[in-house]
Amino acid sequence: MSKNTAYGIHKLGEDFHAVGVDPLQDGRWQITARETGRMATGPSGELRRAIGTKGTPLGLVLNGKEVRNALTSFPRLKRKELNQALRGWVAREEGTPVEEWRVAWTELKRPDPDPERTDVFLLYSQEKELEAIRQRVLSWGGRSSRMIPEYTVLDEMFRQHGTGLEDWQGWNLVFVTGQEQFLCVANHEGMILTRDLPADLSQGTNPDEHVERLATEVDRSLFFARQTEYNPRIDRVVVCGDPILAAALVTKLDAETSVPAELWDLNTLFTMSGGALDDRAILPAMAAVLATRKGGLNMMPEARGSLLSPVLRRRLALAAATVAWTLVPLLTVGGLVTGRIQDHYLDAAETRMHEALVRAEEAKGIYRAEKLLQDREKHIRAAQEFQRDYAGVLLHLAALTPEEIVFKDLRLRDGADGRPHLYLTGESSSDLVADAQQAFILFQGALNGSDLLAPVGEPRKLVISADREDGDSRQKVEFSMEYGMRPATPVSVEKTSVALREGD
Repeated sequence: MSKNTAYGIHKLGEDFHAVGVDPLQDGRWQITARETGRMATGPSGELRRAIGTKGTPLGLVLNGKEVRNALTSFPRLKRKELNQALRGWVAREEGTPVEEWRVAWTELKRPDPDPERTDVFLLYSQEKELEAIRQRVLSWGGRSSRMIPEYTVLDEMFRQHGTGLEDWQGWNLVFVTGQEQFLCVANHEGMILTRDLPADLSQGTNPDEHVERLATEVDRSLFFARQTEYNPRIDRVVVCGDPILAAALVTKLDAETSVPAELWDLNTLFTMSGGALDDRAILPAMAAVLATRKGGLNMMPEARGSLLSPVLRRRLALAAATVAWTLVPLLTVGGLVTGRIQDHYLDAAETRMHEALVRAEEAKGIYRAEKLLQDREKHIRAAQEFQRDYAGVLLHLAALTPEEIVFKDLRLRDGADGRPHLYLTGESSSDLVADAQQAFILFQGALNGSDLLAPVGEPRKLVISADREDGDSRQKVEFSMEYGMRPATPVSVEKTSVALREGD
């Protein structure tokens, strides 16, 4: 392998997929090595030696669910104070100590910035989980240069190698393969939101249905992005990943959405010997390219420790001690030298004390501003928790209900916990019992994944039977379920508002 080879490792749960890439003269990268294995076992000896070579760039792709992201705004602060404020914001959001989280962030540069505010896109994940991953890679012999989630890898690579960006204000970047489906909404200032897309429930037996579901979710993401405070204008939907699936999705979006869609052909970036570009190699190959460059978001911790070996550190310590004993007589010879040293020390101490007082005054101002933000946030949260738009909740329920589901009884009343509860009784009917069961399973799964409703126990009634209508027998699944309403949060309030607007 070339000395210019960079490596990328994609962590896929307990497995990994690793690739090596070499730069080509035509501006593309050749994927020269591929390996799949278990994280606990690690790569082969050949790959260990390659990634363990001094100075070898290594990019680690984290699963998008392992790293959370947010778009928020803070009073304008210096970078160090803003970093501390962001760590405090994450700890407050998660209800855990600051030390449990690792944060990476970038400031969003608006065309007309607010001189009093700073817009920030941040990534955060639990410190112990990231450190465990980093230590695992270190045990293989490699030192990761970049550690970022999947959507950040795709966003940064598109900014550097995508075409047409200069003519757009914002874009929706969609990645679809047999294993990964997600999208990133962004503009020239930075990323605004990311969202997972539905997997192929048919396992490849009904590709048209899968493309239809993907197109629906992509179209919804455009609406959700416009509802954010940033309110971007999306000029293009760019689809990449599996060539066949991506091309089918582009055709569907062009036919059904108002925003033009186009295909980003990744063969213009990467080439693989012996066949077409493998879907699983795309993200780790991109991470390998990004690992060779500076800047951008990075979940790696700040550099710690010493680059010197223990033997060299001992030798330097001995040399320093020898020099110190040599200088002692020189420093103590003559009262004039001693007096000048003392005066210099006192002057320096006075300067440091003055600087400390200035920083203390600045810290006091930052604390007051942060306390005011906390009080406002608590007030808003307290107000939102006791407000609930029931019409929006019912519209949200209607949006989750398949055609096969028919409600016989729907009641909304207070539960034993003092919060409103929704009691559902109905049936899922079809000519085939498998279709009726599948419709009920999909309906129950959609309810359990809702941000507005929380299941209370298992279904109280679940009966599979058949009835006759005009001589034809229809299969049905009768059910009775109970769901409690979750406390209102900014996310649930936004989704309720969206449901009301869709209902109109």
